[in-house]
Amino acid sequence: MSELGGGESDRNAETADTAGTTGTAGTAGTAGTAGVDGSDGARSPLVLLEEFRRRNASAAVVDVLYVFTTAFLATLAVRGTRPAMIAALPLVTFLYFAWKSSRAFFLVNLAAVGATVAATEAGLLPL
Repeated sequence: MSELGGGESDRNAETADTAGTTGTAGTAGTAGTAGVDGSDGARSPLVLLEEFRRRNASAAVVDVLYVFTTAFLATLAVRGTRPAMIAALPLVTFLYFAWKSSRAFFLVNLAAVGATVAATEAGLLPL
């Protein structure tokens, strides 16, 4: 009777040990590593697109407005010394929060800043 009880407790311990690790990386196949390309931890564009599609519409609109505001601050920053001083702190703050949000969102904001600065210097933007 003690052997049967011991065997059952060993089996229960094995089940308890593996039950919590099903989704962790390396123990159950692809469940914990979905979207990771290679060793640098970068996500594939397909996974990023899926994450964007799972978000609700209002979150996507907020992200677009966020990028628009960052671009507006970039146009303000290249207009002269005083506008640059006004735009510096909000622009750095927006880029910091984009960095903390995700790497892809930060890169989108940097691309928006770069494109806006180039368009402003070329005289394509009305502001």
